[in-house]
Amino acid sequence: MLFAAQCGFEAWAFQTEDGRSAVKSMDWFLPYLTGEKVWERKQIKPFDESSMVGPLAACAHGTGNPKYREAIMRLPGLAPDDRMRLLYGI
Repeated sequence: MLFAAQCGFEAWAFQTEDGRSAVKSMDWFLPYLTGEKVWERKQIKPFDESSMVGPLAACAHGTGNPKYREAIMRLPGLAPDDRMRLLYGI
């Protein structure tokens, strides 16, 4: 979404006509990531929590909302010295 901003498009503020957005999708998924809600849908393969560090960090940077960076610290199964945390400076 950084490239979109360089072209003058505010991707983090964008919403479709029916109200969908990248931020709303992350907000919907956040309680499942942090363990506040249990994922009850079929899981095809094991989920790697570290795969969400980048999108959460991008969302934190793009929106300025610290809740996404705080969520990274609450990801279950992600050790304090995990390489993704080190890579993104969390």
